[in-house]
Amino acid sequence: MFRKLRIKFIVTATAAIALILAFFLVLMNSIVYTQTEDNIQTVLSILSKNEGELPITDEIKESFTKKNIQEGIIYNFQYFSVREKGNDYTISLGNVQSLTEADVRGFLQRILKKPETYGTITRNGRYFTYQISQTASGKLLVFFEATNYIRERDTLFQVSIWLSLASLFLLALLFTLISGIVIHPFVKNYEKQRMFITNAGHELKTPLAIISANTELQELMEGETEWSISTKEQTERLNHLIGRLIRLARLEEQEDIKLAPQNISVIAEKVVSDFAPLFTKEDKKFESLIEADIIEKVAQEEFYELLSILLDNARKYCDPAGSIRLTLQRKNYLLRKRTCITVSNDYKDEQPANIKRFFDRFYRAETSHNNQTTSGYGIGLSMAQHLVSLFRGKIFVTYKKQVITFTIWL
Repeated sequence: MFRKLRIKFIVTATAAIALILAFFLVLMNSIVYTQTEDNIQTVLSILSKNEGELPITDEIKESFTKKNIQEGIIYNFQYFSVREKGNDYTISLGNVQSLTEADVRGFLQRILKKPETYGTITRNGRYFTYQISQTASGKLLVFFEATNYIRERDTLFQVSIWLSLASLFLLALLFTLISGIVIHPFVKNYEKQRMFITNAGHELKTPLAIISANTELQELMEGETEWSISTKEQTERLNHLIGRLIRLARLEEQEDIKLAPQNISVIAEKVVSDFAPLFTKEDKKFESLIEADIIEKVAQEEFYELLSILLDNARKYCDPAGSIRLTLQRKNYLLRKRTCITVSNDYKDEQPANIKRFFDRFYRAETSHNNQTTSGYGIGLSMAQHLVSLFRGKIFVTYKKQVITFTIWL
C-alpha cells in the first residue's frame, strides 16, 4: 500500500514539474520564434521598400535598433533581389556570396508557383527567407540569408529540450529520494489508526461476549423478551462490525497475498448457491451467467469473500422485488482476453447514487432506500476494492438507467 503511495507521489510530482517545464519551454521558444520572425520580416520589408537594397540611413538604423539588431551586424547581412522584366527576371547578386544565377533560377520557378508571398528556402545548408511584392514594373522578390537566425533558434530549442529533460530526470530522482520522508507522517498516522482499530476491536470483544452471555442467562431465567432479542441482535451486529474492521486492517497490512490458479467458475457457483435462498426469501429476482472453467490466479477464500461482499451489497440496496444479476465471462479488454465479473442491482431513486464515494470507507448510501434491518457500515466495498487490488485487477462502478453495476477485470 505504502509502496503504491510513494509511486503515486513520485509520478504526480514529476508530472506536475513536467507540465511546468513544458509550459515554460513552449513560452520561451514561442517568444524567440516570434522575435526571430519579426526581425527577418523587418529586414525583408526594408529591402522591398528600397528596391532590393539596404541603405544604411539613420531611419533604417533606428528601425533596427528598435528590434535589438546591432548596427555592426547590419553590414554583414547577405541579401539579393530578383526583378520581373517582361517575360524574364533580372537577378542582382551583389550583396551575397557563393550563390550564382543558375542557383537562383533553379529554385525561382518553385517559389513563383506557390501562392504564398513569404517563405523560406534552403540551398546547400543555407536558409534564405523571401518576400514577394508588386511594383509598378512588375514583381520584386527580395531574399535575405537568415541562416544564423534560424540556426540559433533551432540550437536554443534543442538545448532547452535537453536541459528540461535533464532537470526533469534530476527532480524525479530527488522526489524518489525524499518520497519516504514526505509520506512518513501519513504512514505513522495510518499505523496508529490501524493499531487502534485492531486493539479496540479485541478489547471490545470481551465486554460484548459478557453482554451476550448475560443476555442468554437472563433468557434462561426469565424467558425471551423483546429487549433480550434486541440486545442479542445489536451485540451480533457489533461483533460483525468489529470483525470487519479487524479483517480490513489486516488486509491493508498485506502488500501481497499468495495467489494460485483457481477455477473461479466453481467458486462463483458456490457463492450463488449460498445467496440464492436469501434472494428468494426477500422476494428479489436473481439471474446468473457463469462461464464454465475460468481459471485465474486468486486466493480462494478471499475471492469467495469478494463475490459475497458484492452480492450482499446488491441485496441491501436493491429495490423491493427488484433484480440482481451476476455474470462471469471471458471478454476482450485492452486488446486481449480477460476475465470480466459484473454484479448489478436495480436502484430507482429520486436522487442518483453518488458512485464516486462507493469505495470510501464508512460511506453508506441513503438509508431510506435500503433495508434498515440489514444495512451495512460502509466497510464492505472498501474491502472489495482492496481484495481486487491484491488480485492485480481493476474494479469500477457505474450507475446507468437506474441500475448500479460493479465491474471487475482480472
